[in-house]
Amino acid sequence: MPGANPCKAVRLEAQDGVAWAARLDHPDKEVPQRKWRTEVFVVRQQGELTKFGAQTTCISGEYSAPLYPSRPGVVRQILGNLSAQADGWELNDRVHFIDSERMDEFIDLITYSGRNLPIVAISMDEFGHTLVSPEYIAARVSGAAHLVTLDFDRCRDLTRAVGKEFSVFNGAIRVYMPGFDEENDNRYTHPLWLRRELDSDDLILNEVSRRVFGSTLSMQAPHAFISVPQLESLQRRQERKKNSSNDEVDIIKQELEEVRKNLESVKEEYEAAWALAQETQHELSVARNDFEAKKDENQKLKNENYMLRSLQYSQPQDEQADVMPERVEDFDEWIEENLLDKVVFSKKALKDWRKNGNIDILERVAKTLIAMRKYKIPYLSGEGEHFKEKWEEECGALGVKDSPCFSRRDEAKNRDEYNAILPDKRSFVLEDHLKYGNGTDTRHMFRIYYAWDKEAGQIAIGWLPTHLPNNLTN
Repeated sequence: MPGANPCKAVRLEAQDGVAWAARLDHPDKEVPQRKWRTEVFVVRQQGELTKFGAQTTCISGEYSAPLYPSRPGVVRQILGNLSAQADGWELNDRVHFIDSERMDEFIDLITYSGRNLPIVAISMDEFGHTLVSPEYIAARVSGAAHLVTLDFDRCRDLTRAVGKEFSVFNGAIRVYMPGFDEENDNRYTHPLWLRRELDSDDLILNEVSRRVFGSTLSMQAPHAFISVPQLESLQRRQERKKNSSNDEVDIIKQELEEVRKNLESVKEEYEAAWALAQETQHELSVARNDFEAKKDENQKLKNENYMLRSLQYSQPQDEQADVMPERVEDFDEWIEENLLDKVVFSKKALKDWRKNGNIDILERVAKTLIAMRKYKIPYLSGEGEHFKEKWEEECGALGVKDSPCFSRRDEAKNRDEYNAILPDKRSFVLEDHLKYGNGTDTRHMFRIYYAWDKEAGQIAIGWLPTHLPNNLTN
């Protein structure tokens, strides 16, 4: 129907089901020369769940006012009156609270490789406060993402499962994008929002919304959305088959008319895509500038932090009291604060520690790593034999043995488990390991598999605290 707010709907029936699509254009209430197009489709096939999709497109001749994405109103009505699901999880207009019984299920959802929707995880601090009201977020993005809240204890469980790098805690918000890969992703792939002094709820909500809706757009498979022009084209083909008695001239006219309508549809889609590209280009420019500013600020903070820690550790060793971690889940943070980037870890090593690390061996492991930083690395760097003697003395006091993993050192390179990759993509063969205790109970034993990077002056830890398979599993 033409008019101030043009709309169109198409219904197509088949033997095994029915498809329906509609489109409505309406002007922006506040921004001149900007209009919105809402498109929806429903597909019902025998023996399957009904499929529903909705998308909103902003059409503008040129860049004008900032664009704040939100879900179409029809999505709120669907979620409020019908049941829906995605990725095997219920979708509704409110936020799921993750209790202890659902924690494993939630972690499985994060790590599910086939997940289609992002996850917005809203953490609570120890007083039950959140960065932004969960209901406020739900009103903006429900239906386009899985929405959950986690209390303080569940945030600690999440940290144990995925590590501090990928966790969310203390009232912050994190969006877990589809395709979560703990071993290969970096923390910025799954953005985290912390409370900053000048941030308003609206600013945070706009940033979260952009990432959520950007994800649903980029993850959309080709032809996943069924549009009005697509159904119209199928409808015309269906009609031609019914009226096969038409002469050749009529058929050609119908095909030409279909081509003309398809071109009009392509033109409309191009205009919408061009407007979106202009908006995206502007946002990209702003984001690049913001990224460079934050990168410079971050580098300055890192330099200052390194200088402060270097001054701390430049004191005579016997005047310092080494700080030990108090809890297994504090291990990641303790590493950053006490090993000074001299002893670095693969993500697989930290994952194994989170799964199998034990409070009974925590202090002994920490003291072993501190001794590595103080004595093993200086010795390997050629700073003197007295560092070797001190290293051996420390190992003896801790009951730790430093030895090759195999009697033939080159055996390690033939085994995939003994190849480690660091977050910066450097790879190593783990030819040596530190041994404490026997058996497999990590209350009474540990193994630390490592490699020496002479060029970087670092020891790379590829696995701890459990055994890697070898000839004797010793």
